[in-house]
This record gives sequence, C-alpha cells and structure tokens, in this order.
Amino acid sequence: MFNYSLPCLLYRGLNKVGIYLPRFMAKLIARTTEKVEEITGVEPVKLNTYDGSNQAVHPDVVLTDGLGLGGYRYWMAVTPYPFSIDHFENPSIFKSRDGVLWEAGASNPIVLPTRRENAHLSDPALIWEKEAEQLRLFYRETQYRKQGMTNLILTTTSKDGAHWKPSTVIFKSKRDDLCLSPSAVVNSGKIEVFYVSTLQNRYRLKKKSFRRDCKGGIGENFESSDEKETICQIDGGPAGRFLWHIDILKTPARYLGLFVFAREPGDMTKLYLGTSTDCGLTWRIEREITVTGRNKQERAFRNIYRSCLVPNTTEAGSFDLYISAQLHDYSWYIFHRPGFTI
Repeated sequence: MFNYSLPCLLYRGLNKVGIYLPRFMAKLIARTTEKVEEITGVEPVKLNTYDGSNQAVHPDVVLTDGLGLGGYRYWMAVTPYPFSIDHFENPSIFKSRDGVLWEAGASNPIVLPTRRENAHLSDPALIWEKEAEQLRLFYRETQYRKQGMTNLILTTTSKDGAHWKPSTVIFKSKRDDLCLSPSAVVNSGKIEVFYVSTLQNRYRLKKKSFRRDCKGGIGENFESSDEKETICQIDGGPAGRFLWHIDILKTPARYLGLFVFAREPGDMTKLYLGTSTDCGLTWRIEREITVTGRNKQERAFRNIYRSCLVPNTTEAGSFDLYISAQLHDYSWYIFHRPGFTI
C-alpha cells in the first residue's frame, strides 16, 4: 500500500524537514516516472505550475462570453499538489483559447493563506459572472489551532483574470466541519454555493445562497446577503462510500453534478454523475464515470479527485470533462476528455 516512488519519497522527505525545492529542482525531481501521455481515452493537461512540479488537482473550468476575457474563452482554477503536499495548494489561474493548450493567466499563485503558519489552501471553484463581466473564485482555507481546526470559505474577483481583489470570508466552519470542495453556480438573482459538510462524520451536501447586487455580483456584505443553509439529498449513492468532492454545473434543463465518493478520506475514490431538477436540493446518482474503461482505469489511476464539466462550444449536448487523478507513483495530474455525453 505504501509503495511510494523514489521521486515521491525524496520530495516528501524534504518537505518533512521544511525544505521546499527551488523551481528548477522541482521540475527534475517531482516529474512523474510514468508516461501520462499513454493513458487511453484522455489527454494530459500540461500546466506550468508556479512550484515547478507541474502536478495539480481541483480543476474548475469556465467559459467566458463572446471572444473571451482578453481573447481567452476558457479559464481554469487549480491547485498544485506535488505528491499530496498541501503546502503548495495555493489557487492558480490558467487560460486557454481552445480548452486544450493552457498558459498562466496570472502571476500564480493568486492568493496565499491569511495565516502564513499552520494553514493551507485548497479546493478552488470558479464562475463567470456575465452581468458584472468578471471571474469569481471561491476557495477553502484550513487553519490549525491548539483548540482544533477551523475551515473558511473565501471569495475574490477579477475583471481580467490577472489582477484579483482582496479576498473576503463568506463563512467559516462550525467546530471541525471540513467544508470540503465548494462549487458555485449563478442562478437568476442568486449565487448558490454547494459544499460537503463533515459535521458528525456524516459527509452531507449543503447549499448556501447569496443574493446578487444590481451589477450581478455578490457584493461585499455577505453577512446580510447570506440565506439559510440547506441540506441536500442524494439518492442512489454507492454503498460503502461517502461523499468527498463535488462539481456542480447549471444547464437550461437541470443541474449536473460530478461527485467523488471515497472509502477513506481522500483515498479509494470513484467519480459519479448526478442530476437534479430542483436547483440542487435533491440529486439522483445516474452512473459511475469510468474514464478509460473499468479495467484500464483501475490500472491507470490510483485515485480520481475533483473533476469538472464544461459545455462543448461546437457540439450541442456534449461536454468537455476535466479530471484530476493520482497515478500509481503518487503524482497528481489533470486530464481532458472531449466529447463527453450525459
């Protein structure tokens, strides 16, 4: 079970004693020993991450309107995660004209923890606010204290993808709730934020709605705009697994959800498709998403993590599927599968 690769052992060993590699060394040591280009059915998304490892997780991709923001229609938020070291999980922004070739959209990372010690970031979620003509990022900060752990969900916005406003906390966890994997959609006069609550180890999907201001954004006063939290119902989930990470997409007919279910926290994960016709209050799990065929997938990926769907711009009813996955040498990469149909 703990058959780590040599690069992984070296990288994690240095991290344990507080040594963080310079970029040129990280590019040599953290690079995977497996050939990600040879995984059937998906293409690797090549990202030049700020830490030099080029390993990343938690992709969230949005389409902007018209010719795009600064000429780029596709925008992606990710977090570097070399060999599962959370020190590097600072949200980063990338941009693309075609959803295939990506380049840095900002001077990454765009945010750092508000507490520089005993804290780390994770789980970015990106939306496009059409009326305000801006990108909005949500993300999670985990703070470790003597009296326990606190998790915050924060948000920030950008008009050009490169320059981001100071972040605002929209809510913080109760007790040791992990507040995992926020995902947001714009729905008429509201922005709806979904996340996985772990209170009492129940791993439930929750939804919080925020009123939008006259320009289409959330506004700054989150205390007054925050509505009552709702516990969502998920039917047909896999037996023996619990909800871990999510992505929610609003379509004209229904909400679509990509749900990662795990047997252990962050491990032994599988990806499932869910649908909702009541704005995400109740969900039905439709099927497991086997990216490369069941047997081949089990050989290719050790774990599948937070993934996302983006409507295909040329084929109605088709989607681009972006997947973050862990290989058997414990490295993390993002993969792209075009032409995914529901």
